[in-house]
Amino acid sequence: QQQQQQQYQPQQSMDSLMYGGGLGTSQQKRYSVKWSPIRRGVVSTCSFDRKVQIHSVVSLATKCGRPPKWMSPGSGVSCGFGGVVASINASQRYVTIDTIVEQPKLVKASSEFEREFHSSTDCITYCHSMAERANDDYESQVWSFMQIMFEMNAREQLLSYLGFDPEAIHQKAMEYTEDGSTVTEDEEPTPPMSNNAENTVKDALLVGNFEAAVECCIRSGNMADALMLASCGGADLWAKTQAEYFARQGSRRPFLSLVSAVVQNQLSELVSSSDPSKWKETLAVLSTYGKSDEFPALCAELGDRLEEAGDFANASLCYMCALNLGKAVKYWKVTLEDANRRFGGMDLLSLQDFVEKVTVFMQALDPSVEVDDEVSELFAEYAKVLANQGLLVEAAKYLKGNTQECMELRDRIYRSRMGQFCTDLIASNPEFPYNYINVGVSRDLYGITVKQSISQTQPEVMQAQMAQPFCEMQQQQQQQQQQQKQ
Repeated sequence: QQQQQQQYQPQQSMDSLMYGGGLGTSQQKRYSVKWSPIRRGVVSTCSFDRKVQIHSVVSLATKCGRPPKWMSPGSGVSCGFGGVVASINASQRYVTIDTIVEQPKLVKASSEFEREFHSSTDCITYCHSMAERANDDYESQVWSFMQIMFEMNAREQLLSYLGFDPEAIHQKAMEYTEDGSTVTEDEEPTPPMSNNAENTVKDALLVGNFEAAVECCIRSGNMADALMLASCGGADLWAKTQAEYFARQGSRRPFLSLVSAVVQNQLSELVSSSDPSKWKETLAVLSTYGKSDEFPALCAELGDRLEEAGDFANASLCYMCALNLGKAVKYWKVTLEDANRRFGGMDLLSLQDFVEKVTVFMQALDPSVEVDDEVSELFAEYAKVLANQGLLVEAAKYLKGNTQECMELRDRIYRSRMGQFCTDLIASNPEFPYNYINVGVSRDLYGITVKQSISQTQPEVMQAQMAQPFCEMQQQQQQQQQQQKQ
């Protein structure tokens, strides 16, 4: 009977050997079985008596000498990174690899953006076409301001877009008439000064006292003569007389506040006291009289002024003129959040619009300018969705941040089948997203026992090895084996 039992045991089914306790020394039920992801036909089991055992089923044979049916299933499917699905079936002797697209509208919008913008070097034409295709006035303004940013004569273009055409204004001023009458060159205003005031001014001029002459003209109310005389009395007297003139006449002639700000170089004070509803006029003043090094800061101040008044949309346009990406995207993020609330989740098409605006905006900035963490997270979310649709090359372009999610996705794309086509990743290999931690005596990927501490094993070398693609490590291992045989 013992011999019969020994002859019968090898013929037991694989299931009874695996789960009945017959494979190995443990007599307890096994509650967990996992196949090895590296070695073929190797399985690990865990039983209730706290034993983990490793078994190989490659050498086991069935009664008929053929592999069991469960080792060659009739069909199967496996999902991979980048929206890839690999499938097999009994009627075919090859593996079918497909890319599943779950967001066709997003893929279409992204492909159009890549084709129209990234394949073209003319940002002006692209922004002009986007402004014409915009669905609302604000989007049209955003893309028009984008276009102006890339123009050679940006300030002149900005004035024209705001409705202040210099040539048309000049022609209007030359043809202006008051009540149908024209002013001739022979007409002169009657001096309002009395004889006593005129004699006092004349005596002051005879002795060279321009300051006294100007003071007499001011007291008599003749500001025009005061300004004329002050121009001959030196810079200090000229500035003092100008200030007095603006103080007296500013309330009756509003345009003099503009002249005063320009003459006295007080554009910042003009912005702080400006009417938010007339922001276009204020922006036109800054565009006309602002110095090149002061213009961005003045536009940012105007944007802050509009934000205080609650006009966030037009404030973002002023921030665009200031080339301030951090403040310009604040309102764009608000509009994206509103779209997400209406959609009930992430509105991918609105996210596409956000990414397009930020990407084009960054073309006008210095390459060293980096986006903040919130924008980089939105870019990472966008890149993740693109990667899931199989657009790995496109996704790699939008991984701008250094967050853990960005680093992991950048590393996965770099090691994927499309990593060789990602020019940004090939130019500088991405940093390995994980830290190497020595957990004790174990075996690394080369099969070498690691007994030293992390400080004794040159951590930079170990991290470099861990950061290598698996295919490269296999090639190196094969080369080492060949050298040893030689």
